[in-house]
Amino acid sequence: MRKLLLLTMAAALVACDDSSSDPQITETTWQAELAGQGDFENVSGLVEVVSKESLTAEIEVEGLEPEGKYSWHIAAGTCSQPGDRVGGASDYPTLSANAEGKATATVTIGRRLEASGSYHASVFFVDEGDEEDEEDDETVVVACGNLEVQDDE
Repeated sequence: MRKLLLLTMAAALVACDDSSSDPQITETTWQAELAGQGDFENVSGLVEVVSKESLTAEIEVEGLEPEGKYSWHIAAGTCSQPGDRVGGASDYPTLSANAEGKATATVTIGRRLEASGSYHASVFFVDEGDEEDEEDDETVVVACGNLEVQDDE
């Protein structure tokens, strides 16, 4: 009887084991203030990224051309030394400016940002004459901001 009780308790402990999520992966929040580049100096905005097993990024931009279309992404590196995009171009919804030149978007990507890494957010002008070529959409930088880890307070 005692063996049966011990086996039952051991089985219950195994069933309750929640080791499927890595306890060493902590949630990290990043923020970047977007600054207009070149002819787009009046553009500004904010990007917030929350990263754990995946990442969720929210972007708010103003000062855009009213009713304009823009692409954006999170990438490794900095604004001055950009690296590879996090996720694919199609993961990021188009930023569509309203009549006041403001746009917002949210994306969730099945990747996480390494807390020790360097990342930035960029907004690009979309040439509506060539919407099929997503890579070319990322040639004219409208705004950029380096992401910084936010301290838990």
